[in-house]
Amino acid sequence: MAYTVGTKVVARAYGLVKVCGITSMDVGGVTRKFYELIIVSTGIKLLVPVLTARDDFREVMSPQMAQDILRCIAEPMAVTSRLWNRRLKIFKERMNSGHLDDWVAVLRGLWAMKSRYQRLSISEQMLFDKVMHWLRDEMSEAQGWSVQETEAQIIHALSMTVRSSQGDEAAAVDQGAVRNPLTSVVTNS
Repeated sequence: MAYTVGTKVVARAYGLVKVCGITSMDVGGVTRKFYELIIVSTGIKLLVPVLTARDDFREVMSPQMAQDILRCIAEPMAVTSRLWNRRLKIFKERMNSGHLDDWVAVLRGLWAMKSRYQRLSISEQMLFDKVMHWLRDEMSEAQGWSVQETEAQIIHALSMTVRSSQGDEAAAVDQGAVRNPLTSVVTNS
């Protein structure tokens, strides 16, 4: 799919980006086209080959999907008992997939860990901040809300997760064994 200048899309490795232009460059004797992008949250500019964009980009979620995600975030969840380094590896793999359901699972999993243990490792905190910004920016774009309002909505939904699951001593289950509520929401849409 070709994207036009001004279009906002979600890039798997960067979150919400805006297409600012299309340029041609000579690479190894071959002329190739590149999208000129700006990462919305940071303002960083980058070039992405047009040929790889269809695999690395996806459309911004719909307003209905944003509401479904907020409902999904608020559902109770179990906390994994895995070691932090193993959890981190799984969370990073899920983040790199670029799929919304994986991003939501990472956000919820890290929030649950933070709520249970009062803090995350530095690497986990960085990953939490990254997924929060990516979801916040995309949901803000989809809903037409400010990023502050969107982040407040996400935090409120996450706080409902913790409240709903407090006192659940059977919370030491493997993250992969927990039903992903977003997947069922998406397929029912």
